[in-house]
Amino acid sequence: MKIIALIPASLNSRKLKNKDIYNFNGHPLLAYTISSAIQSGIFSSIVCVTDNFIYGQIAKYYGASVPVLYPKNFLSEDQSNREWVSWALSYLINEGASFDAFATLGPTNPFRMPEMIQRAWAQFSAEPKTQTVQSVEKLLYSQESVWKIEKGTETLYSENSQINESNKNEIDSTIAIFAKNCCIEIHQTSYFLNGNKGKDDQIQPFLTDSDEGFMITSYQDVVKAEYNLSIGKQVPSIDLKSYLIDSI
Repeated sequence: MKIIALIPASLNSRKLKNKDIYNFNGHPLLAYTISSAIQSGIFSSIVCVTDNFIYGQIAKYYGASVPVLYPKNFLSEDQSNREWVSWALSYLINEGASFDAFATLGPTNPFRMPEMIQRAWAQFSAEPKTQTVQSVEKLLYSQESVWKIEKGTETLYSENSQINESNKNEIDSTIAIFAKNCCIEIHQTSYFLNGNKGKDDQIQPFLTDSDEGFMITSYQDVVKAEYNLSIGKQVPSIDLKSYLIDSI
């Protein structure tokens, strides 16, 4: 099965200026996504979808292809994945490209290692009926801070709640909620182009570990990411010299 990677990179960002190419640990954030995709060894092509010439040059420097610039000011944080992905797929297919599946990779996830991409691909490939794999992460909430509604009566268990035998098990437990993140999505191309509407839809969650799904979108995120580096968290290796960015 042939698969390509699509990586969006947009000039538009609210909390962190030029976040997709923010210099993190010596390289633009985008570089880590491209390097991880290359090192995974599963993609026949790695395409950066961008609306900015300099972003495109950076993507090419680190090993991605940029066959065309996206329509100016069309990529934004408010835009759904379906819009830019549909545009990119249509362009590539019209240019003669052929691929059975594609993955979208968020550009600001520096702790996404090649092995994680390989795990997601292995999960997608293991079941022929799988049409989409979507990365999610587990969020744990203490039962102590969750409202319990029973027979119209609201009871809030908090840290200061009196623990007794009747509620001890509930207080000690946690609630697992799985939230979608932008680490990776893998789709069958035909399924996506059909509007994600199949007779026997098979959509699987892919559980990311630790900080694999961590995405930098603000200065607070940068601080956390730098701390992660200081305690030994790994980012994909990059052998190239850092791309020097004069101005955008």
